[in-house]
Amino acid sequence: MTVYIEYVIIDNVIIDYLLLKATFVFTGFSSRKCRLFLCAFLGAIISLVFPLVEINGLILTSLKIMSGLLILLLANNYKSFNAFFRCTIVFFLLTFLSGGAVTGLYNLLGISLGTESVVASVILPVYLVLKLLSKTIIYLCKRVNIVKFCYDVELTYYDKSIKAKGFLDTGNNLYYKENAVILCSKGFAKEFLGDSILTTKFNKLKVSTVAGEKTNLCFKIDKFILYNQKQEHIFNYVTVCIADFDSTEYQIILHPALLKEKNGIESNKFFQKVS
Repeated sequence: MTVYIEYVIIDNVIIDYLLLKATFVFTGFSSRKCRLFLCAFLGAIISLVFPLVEINGLILTSLKIMSGLLILLLANNYKSFNAFFRCTIVFFLLTFLSGGAVTGLYNLLGISLGTESVVASVILPVYLVLKLLSKTIIYLCKRVNIVKFCYDVELTYYDKSIKAKGFLDTGNNLYYKENAVILCSKGFAKEFLGDSILTTKFNKLKVSTVAGEKTNLCFKIDKFILYNQKQEHIFNYVTVCIADFDSTEYQIILHPALLKEKNGIESNKFFQKVS
């Protein structure tokens, strides 16, 4: 079987580039494309030399690890050893996961990794694996952040009380008549208000978003309770704005002013804005 050397070089350059790029994206480091390409090219040349030299397996493995460390070291400027160490862990983890996933997939499909067509086309599955990993990591990080800032809340309107999940959003700076505002989804508003929606007094509130300014409906509830570490924040006559968002993790977007008060306080005025 013949494998063209240009296929091996192109294959390794692109894969090394993808691994380096993904490493710096995951670790939050900026990177220059030209520098990454040169380091990926160096890695491809090194990978090309290894099969031509007869070396003990353990020594060969050590040399491969050292070559990986070398191209990673040259690929960026690290301010500390900890930064380089963090990138090293991510780089080798991505290399292991992507290589293992591709090998497992091809073995499952009965495709030999030594064929010329596979050497030329292995880039696509590696790219897909890294893309899947990035989506998974982003999703998990988002889930962790959401759970970290979620609180149990309870809203009371007339004689009806309902419990929900509230998400603390530091970007929520809405005020209505100098009082802080919390937001709820349309679906939650319908469930919460029920038949009383016909008698509820709605007001209009201008909301600025990335898409521009829009006018939303808002209404006042009798009592709002936020549970924080088994303590209660109790507020009367809170303004709730009906907003366009849909989340399975929470139904209420909280105002950051909520947690500035001491635990156990009951307030008739919901955090008046200080000018």
